[in-house]
Amino acid sequence: MGNSNSAPPVEDVDQIKKDTKLPVQKIKTLWHRFVDLDKTKKGYLSREDLSKIPAFALNPLAERIIDLFLPPDGPQHCSFDRFCFVLAHFQPTRPDTEENDLNSAYHKAKLMFEVFDGDGNGKISMEEVLKILRQMVGSNIGDDQLAQIAKRVVYESVNDESRYSPNEMPSVEMDDFLKTMDLKTIEYKMSVKF
Repeated sequence: MGNSNSAPPVEDVDQIKKDTKLPVQKIKTLWHRFVDLDKTKKGYLSREDLSKIPAFALNPLAERIIDLFLPPDGPQHCSFDRFCFVLAHFQPTRPDTEENDLNSAYHKAKLMFEVFDGDGNGKISMEEVLKILRQMVGSNIGDDQLAQIAKRVVYESVNDESRYSPNEMPSVEMDDFLKTMDLKTIEYKMSVKF
């Protein structure tokens, strides 16, 4: 889809609305944002385009968030459809939101899990927790202390003694993550008006 038009094609809007449950007006708003980010009029967003979003300049997890738009194992350009798909997770949850809707607490938590699961293997290792902690706190806390915090995060998340071994830390799986996280907090914190 090119972005030379002042509005996305109607058939694209209809499909995006069906896939994301975004209202038509929000899709049009996102279209204008997409066009603004696509300075060279290529019809898609690159990693460089996405990194110019002002909020990302302040976010220590910006690279991981950009990976949601441009998965390492997928195309390295973000179409308008993909842009809407990712941002649909951040719609406020309403009483009529169903569990399979992208803005449900479950899907918000799943998206957050993907941010932590850097290698995309469906598990969060202690090394991945440690890497996220380093990105979040920088050099304010020493490596030994960060390692202790990461270990505690993993131990508190994995409540299955059979998954522990003397030589290896268990990994946090999606079920562990869901049991550990407060879905109401995720629902609230991951809601943005756009």
